[in-house]
Amino acid sequence: MTDERRRASWWVGAAALTSVALRLPSLRTPLSVDEAGALTVARSWAAGQRLYVDTFIDRPQGVVAVFQRWDALTGGSPAAIRSLAVIAGVAVVVASALAVRAASGRWSAAVVAAWLVAVVTSSPAIEGYAANGELLAAAATIPAMAVGALVAVRRLPPPWLLAAGMLAAAGITVKQSAFDVLVALGAWILVAVWRRWRTPREAAALLGWLVAGSGAVVGLAVWHATTLGWDAYAYALYGFRLHARSAVAGPQASRMVLTSLVAFALLGPAVVLAVRRLRLVTRPLAARVQPGHALVLVWTAVAAAGFFAGGNYHRHYWIQIAIPVASAVAIGLTAGPRQEARQLVRTTAAALALPLVISVALIARPTWERDPRLDADAAIARWYQVHRASAGDDLLPLCASVTWYPDAGQLPRTPYLWVDHVRFARGALDQIIALVDGPGRPTYLAIHQPIARCDPSGRLGAAVRRHYRRVATIHGVDVLEATDGT
Repeated sequence: MTDERRRASWWVGAAALTSVALRLPSLRTPLSVDEAGALTVARSWAAGQRLYVDTFIDRPQGVVAVFQRWDALTGGSPAAIRSLAVIAGVAVVVASALAVRAASGRWSAAVVAAWLVAVVTSSPAIEGYAANGELLAAAATIPAMAVGALVAVRRLPPPWLLAAGMLAAAGITVKQSAFDVLVALGAWILVAVWRRWRTPREAAALLGWLVAGSGAVVGLAVWHATTLGWDAYAYALYGFRLHARSAVAGPQASRMVLTSLVAFALLGPAVVLAVRRLRLVTRPLAARVQPGHALVLVWTAVAAAGFFAGGNYHRHYWIQIAIPVASAVAIGLTAGPRQEARQLVRTTAAALALPLVISVALIARPTWERDPRLDADAAIARWYQVHRASAGDDLLPLCASVTWYPDAGQLPRTPYLWVDHVRFARGALDQIIALVDGPGRPTYLAIHQPIARCDPSGRLGAAVRRHYRRVATIHGVDVLEATDGT
């Protein structure tokens, strides 16, 4: 091991430990909506409910399987679930460093990438503390990119793309939008032929290994989907998104603007410094683009396309695009003549100053960014445990508030755990109205959102008025009790 590599390894390790340190305070905070939802679905599935039929989630089965196995192994406490994010965060930091080292040929770029990824992806501003689908998927896709980059620069033989394809496809089974690495690797092969970095024959072999690896994992997921019910599976993963929430169906433009501002605060300083560095390099940009550089650029473009093709634009979605952007920025910051270590440290520190200030502030005051439903659900769960008359009593959050279920240790009676699912999933509203209006209705309702938001037609509101009366208000949430038995 050379001295440069040894020093870089220490710096990358320090970055990984920093990502751990930034996430450790979150071990004592409530689960996020996505974490609680995945955990609730996992527990429902483990209890014998049919995934996508009796319990609905618009995510692939991989993320549910991860939560189910981790829950069985650790007991599923908030700290245990959050430890998944800590582990995934370390994997992403190290893999990003390896990918950038391969793409750029410089350990200095690897170190900068490790620090950018560590600080940005762990920021509470984008829910980097949470074991969300973006971070868990990245724990598989970023190692795939590292392997792919090593193949691209001929430091690994083509058969290694079999492993890259398998890892990249594994990420897609955790979150379907995590296709960026797989598509980027495939697109890079075409670019390599165009730029004459690879012959058509070499490209065919590369593509064959990539398709074989990814096809094996995707094929296994598809086979498993047939055992769950193909129609329900396809609708949950793609049909629901197409008609309910995507770039062409109900995009949340205002949320995109707000979360873009958050992302700019985290990544903007580094991007500005990288552009400034590239302007100092005299050679034309096109002449400097090497095979590894092209791979990172294609990866960034595909990740951006995947992000903007969505519709919700939640702040944690930025984790997926932040990793390739940070990787590209790291290459830009170290472009041109080699810099003195002290100068590069100063530049990296300048890029990280604002993100670190934001993270430290939010760690010190977690309520500044916490969803108010989390505290409300915890309080409602305590009230419920005290006031329920029998073990048969239950509570239904309306329209929905999924964090209540793990707080109360309950499994849902309805498949639909998120507001968008209640409002837009096929048959969801009719099923909930039938439950509230039927003889086995829930003992309690917690009205988290106006009922008219769930059902503008008024049918659900009428059913609630017929059968329920308000008995408490907890953290601003009205709790109703059935008046005519359940």
